[in-house]
Amino acid sequence: MDFSYSAKAQDYLARLQQFMRDEVYPAEAAYFQSLSHSPNHQHWRQPEVMEQLKVKAKAAGLWNLFLPDEEYGA
Repeated sequence: MDFSYSAKAQDYLARLQQFMRDEVYPAEAAYFQSLSHSPNHQHWRQPEVMEQLKVKAKAAGLWNLFLPDEEYGA
């Protein structure tokens, strides 16, 4: 049996690794800093850096990968 990744999966993996290196890992410090400075320790609120990362992930096609393509109803 061949358990290797498909070309599509390899593409997603490469893009995701690049996104993590370029966007997510550098934003970790800002994320934790914003949590430590949140009033009344409101950890249930998403820091602004998370919203920025969501926008970038959506633009890169790396958001909600579990959803089917639009042509299939999503």
